[in-house]
Parts: sequence; C-alpha cells; structure tokens
Amino acid sequence: MTTSEERMRILQMIQEGKITAEEAVQLLEALEESNSDIKRRPSQPAAPPGYLSRSGKWLQMRVTDTDTGK
Repeated sequence: MTTSEERMRILQMIQEGKITAEEAVQLLEALEESNSDIKRRPSQPAAPPGYLSRSGKWLQMRVTDTDTGK
C-alpha cells in the first residue's frame, strides 16, 4: 500500500467512527516515521553475476578422464 493510500484509509477510519482524531494523528505520525526510516536506509548495490559474499564458500574441482587424462 502506498503512503497516500494508507493516509486515505486512516481518514476513512475516522469518518466511519472506527478511530478518533487523536488515534489518527498517532497513526499518521507512525506512518511518517516509518517512511522516513525507509528513505534513510542506504540501498545495497546489486552484486555482479557470479559474485559471492564473504559468507559464501567456494569449491573448485577438476574432473579428468582416466583414459585420456583430459
């Protein structure tokens, strides 16, 4: 749900009497905090194909034909 849709939903809840104006203010403030946290978080760049992080492990194996040695 986008921010504007979430705000509209909160306003509809006030109109329907499901929440008070004070509760709506708290919800809107929480929504704003949540959105500002998301904006402040740096996005991680996509790893290039074939790249493993440090936690990954590599296994290199050479397979040869016993008859031809290749």
